[in-house]
Amino acid sequence: MGCGIALLVVLLIGGGATYWLYNQAKDFIGNPGLGVVAAVIKMDDTYELVDKDVAGGTLTVKESATGEVSVWTLTQFEEGSETVELTDDKGRSITVGGSSGKAFTITEPSEEATEEAPAVEDAVEDSSEVVE
Repeated sequence: MGCGIALLVVLLIGGGATYWLYNQAKDFIGNPGLGVVAAVIKMDDTYELVDKDVAGGTLTVKESATGEVSVWTLTQFEEGSETVELTDDKGRSITVGGSSGKAFTITEPSEEATEEAPAVEDAVEDSSEVVE
């Protein structure tokens, strides 16, 4: 009798945990990279997940300390990769995972990245020369 009750308790806890995990992950079945990022944000105290658009590949995230809201867009995710890369609407690059030891790293856009590219005419050499 005592073993039966213990088994019933274990089955109920296991079933409840499975149901909870399924409900957490079902939105991201078509976009697992976004699901990984959403899970990391939910575990982190620095940011709060405000909204998600799985079809559009975006997460709306609020920084807890400042209240600043930004939209993070998935830019690179390959199955089997240790990292997920996103960009936000302010031009910052967000890397989740990897070897940095942090849950995610946010890199501000560099000044070089914001400089304008040279005009096409300046970048292409004079095509009138014939190469033999």
